[in-house]
Amino acid sequence: MLGWIIFGAVLLIWLLLSVRRVGPTELGVKVIMGSPVAYCKSGPHFVPCFFRWNYLIRVSSGQYKVAIPPVQAYTKATKVGEGYGSQPLTVDSTVYLSFPRDGRLIEVVRAKVPTTEEELSEYLKDAVREAVRIAVGKHVWKTATQNLKKIKDEADRIFHDPESPLVKAGFKEGEFRLVIEEVRVPAKLEALMSQPEEERFKSRAMEHTTDTQAEQTMGLVMKLRAKARGKTPEEIQREIDSDSQLRKEVYQFGDKLTERLIAYIYNARTEVGVDGAEGFDKSLLQAIALFKKLSGGGFPQQPGEREKKEEEGNFPLDDKEKDALKDWGIFR
Repeated sequence: MLGWIIFGAVLLIWLLLSVRRVGPTELGVKVIMGSPVAYCKSGPHFVPCFFRWNYLIRVSSGQYKVAIPPVQAYTKATKVGEGYGSQPLTVDSTVYLSFPRDGRLIEVVRAKVPTTEEELSEYLKDAVREAVRIAVGKHVWKTATQNLKKIKDEADRIFHDPESPLVKAGFKEGEFRLVIEEVRVPAKLEALMSQPEEERFKSRAMEHTTDTQAEQTMGLVMKLRAKARGKTPEEIQREIDSDSQLRKEVYQFGDKLTERLIAYIYNARTEVGVDGAEGFDKSLLQAIALFKKLSGGGFPQQPGEREKKEEEGNFPLDDKEKDALKDWGIFR
């Protein structure tokens, strides 16, 4: 008799320990011998107690808000003179997710999808990174920063690809979405964006043009030096190649000339001085002065500005002056 009493008591304890409850705001999956076998709604459920092999997995029936680590994504490069090239943007995003309220939850658990927001963040970060980078990479920086909805929709569409980990795990449309919360631009670009539009245009165009202008200016230096000494540019180049000191002086002078030409092209406030210069220097400075006269201030002018420049003597060059500049390689 005592043995039956003990057996009954042990059985009762086992039965009590085998009863698991799914709360009113929870969903559950019964796991037997390590394998998910049944979807459990709110209420009590029998899960045979057998060490750690049988248990009940519970998830919230509400919506999860999963913060994803910031992603750095590069925009599509813009054309020269129209933007700043490819830019690294920092993108903050969040995944909103609700677990299936039917038997598909078994497949989700079987796919080992985490059930806490912290673990979900780690689980989803690679898929989010890929979606964000592809979406941002299709657009220039201006679109990515000023038309956030376009980037959001594109990233969310990619995130719903059939190869997405959530889709493969059994989630359906409407049960999860990727939301881009904020797009942050580099500090340098942000500073430029705070400038008036005209100043931004000049700044970015200057950046793209300086290297090309330097190359053209060195060609001008070669031609003017050849003209001053009655030799061909090729002969002058050979002299420079064979004399390291001369080469250093010529290229330093070319750098200075480049700075002056760039200043005039972009309406900088640098003045050209010819008085007091002699020989080769004077020829170069005269060429710059003519170039300034030709450029008339560089970019398209405001109404009335052209008339003002004409009053100041900045008339277009005549044919003879143009021919001279063509000979020097600074006018085509």
